[in-house]
Parts: sequence; structure tokens; C-alpha cells
Amino acid sequence: MRQEAKHVAKVGTSSVLIVAGGGLAGAIQSKMPFLPGTQVPTAAAVGFALVGLAMSGMLDEQGDAAADIGAGMLAALAAREAERIVSRA
Repeated sequence: MRQEAKHVAKVGTSSVLIVAGGGLAGAIQSKMPFLPGTQVPTAAAVGFALVGLAMSGMLDEQGDAAADIGAGMLAALAAREAERIVSRA
């Protein structure tokens, strides 16, 4: 029972962080759509950076949370691009 509760808490926390990452991507894109002087979406750069830092192990115990937030940011951008592409077809 205790192991199941840990699993439920982990999955729930991860889900909340991923959704928060998607919201964060939207907020970032509305205020600063591209990195200055480039056509690189700011939220994509931040999302990739968070996932990369987590993968490198540099964030220690916060790595999983950072990866979830970064993944949510990237998923939100991917959904927006897919919607844009499909709506043109």
C-alpha cells in the first residue's frame, strides 16, 4: 500500500509539473517570443536547457522536476506547431 501511494504521488507531481511547464511556455512566448536577435523560440530554448541540465545530472535531486517542466514547455510548443501545420493542410 505504501509503495502504491508513493507511485501515485510521484505520477501526480510529475503531471502537475508538466502542465505547469506548458503554462510557463505560453507565458514566456507571449512576453518574449524569440531569443534576442534570433528566430529561436525562447520557451524552446528554456525547455531544452532544463531537460539538458537534468540529463547531465547537474541539478541533483531537482533534475526530475526540471525535466518535467522542460518537457511540458516543449510539448506545448510542439502542440502549437502541429496545430498550425495541420490547420493549413
